[in-house]
Amino acid sequence: EIELEGISHSSRRNDRYLTFGEVDEDVRTMSTTKHPASVMSLGFVASKGKAMPLIWFQTGYRLNAADYAKMQEKFLPWVQEKFPYNNVVLQQDGAPAHTAKVTQEFLSPDANPLDYSFWVQVESKACTVRHPNVEALKTAVDEEWNKMTTDYIKRTCSTFRKRIEAIIAANGGYIE
Repeated sequence: EIELEGISHSSRRNDRYLTFGEVDEDVRTMSTTKHPASVMSLGFVASKGKAMPLIWFQTGYRLNAADYAKMQEKFLPWVQEKFPYNNVVLQQDGAPAHTAKVTQEFLSPDANPLDYSFWVQVESKACTVRHPNVEALKTAVDEEWNKMTTDYIKRTCSTFRKRIEAIIAANGGYIE
């Protein structure tokens, strides 16, 4: 899952622009929002290029372990329909809801394609403009999520083995 904010992640601290000559005032000024619209979403992708429709949570909600375990009710029917031969491995990141004892006994290092590619891609495109409300943010994120091509999903998931090998070589440490 990811919490998305309806703003671009540019900032005066992180971004610099070098220009020669005069610059329009609107280019020099970077406006910010004190409390931007934000919403949490949960997504699933498969290495065969399939992406489940996003699951949206109410504004302000924080996913906990008990609710995450209940997500199986939404996730498993999709998996059973798309992959009837049960050849599926569920991989998740190190979020507290995922690492709780009620959720799972053991987790591997964070190598989830959702975290290293899909959410980065969706968020960078959907949040390039300020969204006036949560519904506009959801619409933008849904549009970008649905634009992911089967080829892109397959290519990204195909790098998984290489990432795992790098994690092993780094003794489970940081690889990027």
